[in-house]
Amino acid sequence: MGLDHKDFAYSNIIQTVRAKTAAGFVPNFAAGGMRSEDRTEPPVGSKVLLGLYERYRDDWIVELLFDDLLDFNDWFLRRRQLDGLICLGSWNEENGLARGAADPGNNMQDARFESGLDNSPMYDGEFFNTTTHQMQLVDVGMSSMVAMDAAALAELAKAIGRTEDAARLSQRAATLRTAIASRLWNERAGVFANRFPNGTFSNRISPTSFYPLQARAATDGQAAPWGPTRSRASTPAAGTRGRSLGWRAAPSSRSR
Repeated sequence: MGLDHKDFAYSNIIQTVRAKTAAGFVPNFAAGGMRSEDRTEPPVGSKVLLGLYERYRDDWIVELLFDDLLDFNDWFLRRRQLDGLICLGSWNEENGLARGAADPGNNMQDARFESGLDNSPMYDGEFFNTTTHQMQLVDVGMSSMVAMDAAALAELAKAIGRTEDAARLSQRAATLRTAIASRLWNERAGVFANRFPNGTFSNRISPTSFYPLQARAATDGQAAPWGPTRSRASTPAAGTRGRSLGWRAAPSSRSR
């Protein structure tokens, strides 16, 4: 949309990001004086802002939104870190500041909502820790998007002269990418997958298993079934955006 309607795109991203809660995250919803105080959504704002900046080169909008987006990325490391990667969760940590949201959260269903894939079978079952306020599942999709978000923020920081932030965010993205490649790759199945804290992989595979490719987290070997331009060390080649992605054959015993 931002490619053709600059003002509309700017209005949308400003309204979305500036709805950030006092706790530090962009809410799952915000409308009519209400917003979710316990959960967020996948962090794509920095990637969107980077795309808009690369097209229009307006420093002012980056300067306006950068600190809010940085706070959001930092929040994931404070509140959604599990085994060095990212999980889903739900908890109204600023309960006294709630603005009409009726559900206090801290349950499995509200954590599912945070994924943006509310009814995905990836989250069937009950494995929510009400003490840590986290789903007990390292999430490959959310981990990849937080890594992608950090990398986009690093580029935005460079654009506005925030060199220290750029270095910190680049390191954060690199650390997350390495952890994704080493901990969320199911070698037996030949696919990235969600992982339980006890080290076992979830058998429920979804499109989020492709997200490490978008985040440039995959090693050359892991990316090989999808082509060499999909690895961490490479950049997209001309004409590859629409290439269909293959999938290595997995053992027939894998089930949903």
